[in-house]
Amino acid sequence: RTYYGRMYEAKYLTGFLAGILSPDNSIGYVSDYPIYGATASINAFALGVKTVNPEATVYLEWSCVKENRIEEYFDARHISYVSGQDLLTPVHGSRQFGLYDVRGGQIRNVAMPVCHWGKFYERIVTSILNGVWKKGLAQNKDKSINYFWGLSSGMIDVICSKHVPAATGCLLERIKQDISSGQFHPFSCEIRSQDGTLQNADNMVMSPEQIGSMDWLLDNVHGSFPAISSMTEEARRIVKLQGVGKYQEE
Repeated sequence: RTYYGRMYEAKYLTGFLAGILSPDNSIGYVSDYPIYGATASINAFALGVKTVNPEATVYLEWSCVKENRIEEYFDARHISYVSGQDLLTPVHGSRQFGLYDVRGGQIRNVAMPVCHWGKFYERIVTSILNGVWKKGLAQNKDKSINYFWGLSSGMIDVICSKHVPAATGCLLERIKQDISSGQFHPFSCEIRSQDGTLQNADNMVMSPEQIGSMDWLLDNVHGSFPAISSMTEEARRIVKLQGVGKYQEE
């Protein structure tokens, strides 16, 4: 059995926010590693931006690249809003997590995706106690069972700070409810990659397999997958195991 959260749903919402709040058409995105799942998050964020601002460009940078100058790169492009690492970590007391505003030389945290792992564990333990866990094994012999839960399960969510206007927060909550209820899916419109290839037709919903295996970037993303030679040693090890298709072919 494997499990992970549909983080792309939360990333779509933070991209939606960034597209509304940004005073210009340039938005930053910092990703850790070019691995499966991370690409879906980048594209979902870019799609959220595009939904409310079709003219905006998402500038993609990678924290795994050696000697990167991400802040200088964003500053040169007058970027106001950046999507950084998903969770707060105590490294150097950085506030560069979630979606944040960098105007005025100070960081204001706007919103962040969260994983409520307790929700997942509670449901798994309950299934063991009531016998459903064993039934799943019996019915799926020689098959893997994948738990890929999102907003509807309560496992994934987005929390907003006081810096989100009340009306914008209400709109975001409505979109969140529509995704949770299944009335709306982020990857259900016409989607083209950077080279113009049609990756999804309008009114078609991409499958979990298509979303999880993305090895291309949306057409409003400026940036590319980094060369493996440019990465740190730790990143190289991770990418060799979990990297998107292009790295597995190298």
